[in-house]
Amino acid sequence: MTKIKYFLIVVCSLALVGCFVPSKIQTMIDNPTSNEINVTIDGTEHVIPPVSKIAYSFEFGKHTLVYNQETLNILVKPNRKNELNIINPTLNNYVIMNFYFIDEKMKPADYGMLLMSKKSSMTTVSIMYDGKVKEIELPLSVTNDLFIDQSEYWWKYDLDKPVPEKITIRDSTKFSTIKKIYREAEFWKIAPEYVEELDDYDIPLDRVRFVERTPELNKLPTFSIPDIALNSIACEQGRNDIQAKLNNWQQILTLTGSDFSEGYKDFKSTIIDANTEAFKNCDGYSEALNDIADALESISDLNFVILQE
Repeated sequence: MTKIKYFLIVVCSLALVGCFVPSKIQTMIDNPTSNEINVTIDGTEHVIPPVSKIAYSFEFGKHTLVYNQETLNILVKPNRKNELNIINPTLNNYVIMNFYFIDEKMKPADYGMLLMSKKSSMTTVSIMYDGKVKEIELPLSVTNDLFIDQSEYWWKYDLDKPVPEKITIRDSTKFSTIKKIYREAEFWKIAPEYVEELDDYDIPLDRVRFVERTPELNKLPTFSIPDIALNSIACEQGRNDIQAKLNNWQQILTLTGSDFSEGYKDFKSTIIDANTEAFKNCDGYSEALNDIADALESISDLNFVILQE
């Protein structure tokens, strides 16, 4: 009898997991500057002290974000990976840096693999010092995106989490690479010790900075379902179907939480998995459907997008 009860509990638990629909995402809003900043989300103001961050939970759906008297309409949605996001309203630079740990028993013959790995991580970055701009190669990435997505850069150690002195390396590997994200000012403090490639350049490290790429928030790229010229679809049935899908998208934008999550998933399914057999003789229908599908695919890996108004 005990076994039967246990089995029922397991089945019910699995059923609950299967029915779970995500409704929100946890993120961080960071302030890397030396002054406090004010960020307003959906009409509520949040004060972020200098060089610090706050945790914020966004329900899926449409939101407003205001910083420095600029207002953005943003869409918060599920994605394939659901990794951590850092919101960067000041559009300051952040550095994602590679750290290499080697096995103490590593043989000289294995160093070639390490050098190949380091070479593959090198990127060209623009730096500025004494009014000069110079391009150099370093084993790191620099970004000033408004939404910095962990699934794009794959850092393991967050802003306030230090990199350990040692890590455990599997027996099957000779070395291991991990990444950490830094605010730019904090990066330059540790760079002389950890970025040996800087020795190849004549750079005054006390005065160098990455080139600032600080556009206005309102000039950042936006997302929208493309405008469809319905008169380019040859048949009335096709025009009506596409118009119904466009109307459905506008309705989804009014939803929040798990309702949005379910609605968004269903909408993608009606577009990506659409049965076009009934419209095979309707010129222009497949092209219109593909335009919508391409737009949705372009944001599949993103949790946050700026909506075009």
